[in-house]
Amino acid sequence: MDQENTPDTPSDEKEKFSLLETVFNAMNDTIWLIDPDFRIRLSNKAAENFFNLPSHEINGRHCYEIVHGTSEPVSGCPVLRSLKTRKREKTEFQMGSCWFEAVVDPVFDSNGEIFSFSHAITDITSRKKAEEALKARENDLRAILEASLESVFLMDRDGRLIYANQVTAQRLQVKMDTLTAGTMYDFLTETVAENRRQHVLHVLETGLPDQFVDERAGRTILNSIYPVFDGNGRVTHLAVYGVDITERKKLEDQIRENEEKYRNLFRNNHAVLLVIDPESGLIVDANPAASRFYGYPVDVLKTMNIPELNTLDQHQIFEEMARAKAEKRNYFLFKHKLASGETRDVEVYSGPIVDQGRSLLLSIIHDISARRKIEEEKERLIHELSEALSKIKTLKGLIPICASCKKIRDDQGFWQQIESYIRDHSEAEFSHGICPDCRDKLYPNL
Repeated sequence: MDQENTPDTPSDEKEKFSLLETVFNAMNDTIWLIDPDFRIRLSNKAAENFFNLPSHEINGRHCYEIVHGTSEPVSGCPVLRSLKTRKREKTEFQMGSCWFEAVVDPVFDSNGEIFSFSHAITDITSRKKAEEALKARENDLRAILEASLESVFLMDRDGRLIYANQVTAQRLQVKMDTLTAGTMYDFLTETVAENRRQHVLHVLETGLPDQFVDERAGRTILNSIYPVFDGNGRVTHLAVYGVDITERKKLEDQIRENEEKYRNLFRNNHAVLLVIDPESGLIVDANPAASRFYGYPVDVLKTMNIPELNTLDQHQIFEEMARAKAEKRNYFLFKHKLASGETRDVEVYSGPIVDQGRSLLLSIIHDISARRKIEEEKERLIHELSEALSKIKTLKGLIPICASCKKIRDDQGFWQQIESYIRDHSEAEFSHGICPDCRDKLYPNL
């Protein structure tokens, strides 16, 4: 007869039992075989080591006596629960600093009745510590995310929320416990939801982060989507960070409006305006009025250096610009050269401005050539008049004169004829004649 079809002999059965017993005792987990009345029928070597009892002191006793030291099953006993549910039951318990998991499986006879339970105790201390560490990290992460003033949430590929902080619920105007009731798109308007779907699809297809802006409930939200990959490189989740940029956008719009006002004021101003880099002397910007005055196109002016216009020595020019930059001086008189070669007298008002972090000078330039000519002519006339006046000699004060001969005493004490004294102290000249009284007295016969 074929050996494969030969029934097992008692020696074979004994060998199999011996093999099973070896495996049973080699297992690291504590294993008992328990009757429905909670008595231990069989225990392995790990159980003996775990409870520090030989098998003959374990077998035949109630399990709750050994585990809990009680006279009856404790509340939550997995054997008691399995007896009722006829299913596997589990429980975790702590002994000292170690954690263990007890797993109970019912064993049925041929009639479907429970005739024993397999009771296994596994040391889960490492797993428990890892779970506690993970939970601690999750709590730390949750605390960090909840501390954020912006919305943060994690969703799956279909948009179902796995986690969201309080700010997310506030912005969506829903309660926290309703966030997981549907998908993210359910809380958005149709237009906003469709826009978000397109960006999510892009991240899922490319595996690359993406950014986009939502306009909702009067607020502007800048959203950043980051893909989360599994071990195979497939995007399984999406982390979304939303920043409310409403105020920033308003400020940017205001800055743009102010910049446009400045540009219009700069371009349309009839005064000659130049923006100069005080470090290099380069003309950063010029308005059309400057182009008309200097005779260069604006684009050409913006390639020029201020020493090309100013007749001063370059060293002097930079010294004056340094004073203007430091606000130690803001008014200057220069001579500027035009494209035609003509030189004009100009007065310059300069003050520091900041443009995109750069310290520059805004110079307002007035052509004062005509005024300077008038001033020069005025100064010439005043000079000539002063010279003329200086030549005019006048007599003033008390003049000592003889009551008899009418001679005058000068400053040195000498007596002079009145004609000589007046001639020396004025521009007057004398022409001699005779008055009627003297004529009658001296020449009575005439």
